[in-house]
Amino acid sequence: GDLYLQENPTEALRHYLMAIALYKGDYLPDLLNQHWVFSVRNHYRRLYLKAVENAVKLLTSKHAFDEIIRICQAAIRIDVHEEMFHIHYRKALGGKGLLKDALLHYEQITGFYFREMGLKPSREMRELYNVLTSEPVSAPSAIKEHVYNAHYCEPDVFKSISELEHKRNERSG
Repeated sequence: GDLYLQENPTEALRHYLMAIALYKGDYLPDLLNQHWVFSVRNHYRRLYLKAVENAVKLLTSKHAFDEIIRICQAAIRIDVHEEMFHIHYRKALGGKGLLKDALLHYEQITGFYFREMGLKPSREMRELYNVLTSEPVSAPSAIKEHVYNAHYCEPDVFKSISELEHKRNERSG
């Protein structure tokens, strides 16, 4: 638990990294219709999420951003839908000074979430974008509420796309 993290962080990190390496995805994925598998599957998934969360916490205190990036890339391959992995990944990229990569990942994952699930970026995702860019990210509510089946992007990206489309329309008449 948290006490173990505080008393022996090096040993805790070693155990969390071993646990992370063991997890390869959902338990018995071929048995989706078997109800008895749900609780076991969810139990292992929660343990994995907690191991990643605690390992990232310990690695962040050491500024071990390369290791966090490696863990998060593997975690995203296992579950691309888990937002926490993307947040930690982008924070680690930012910690290494790779802001362009962090912002590109933000655009890609928020676009994916919107296309695949119709989800807009969470408050935490937008706040991290603000930290990385030092610019506001919320578009006017009138635009957000009246656009349907659109690709979600940040205001500066939208402005660039709009300018390109305007120029294209002028050229084509």
